[in-house]
Amino acid sequence: MEYPYIEQVTGVHLPIVPVQLQMGERWFYCMAYLDSGASASVFQMKVAKALGLSKRAGQKRFITVGDGDQMPVFYYRLRVRFSNFVFWAQVGFSEALGTGFNIIGRASFFERFRICFNDHDKVLTTLRLF
Repeated sequence: MEYPYIEQVTGVHLPIVPVQLQMGERWFYCMAYLDSGASASVFQMKVAKALGLSKRAGQKRFITVGDGDQMPVFYYRLRVRFSNFVFWAQVGFSEALGTGFNIIGRASFFERFRICFNDHDKVLTTLRLF
């Protein structure tokens, strides 16, 4: 599948893609930045609240962010729909996520897809591997 980069501010285009997370019978649609430099997927806590997830139910871990600080993240195993494929993924949620957008990292995603970032043409291409 191909996803055109989304223009965030004038002249700045980012690989932000649609993704759906499932809780019970409901699918929650959101957008996330596909980040090959992130080891884990971390979404804003407001997404967890919309899904009805409780912090207590998640597995709390700390991840190191770009400036060396530790960020608390609550992880859940959720069904995800990405690039027309449904699979189980480790997804984290944090109130401390300061990027302003959700992040899809390598774990659970990059081993399932061949992902090509074409910054020249401002398009991201995914191909399911299995």
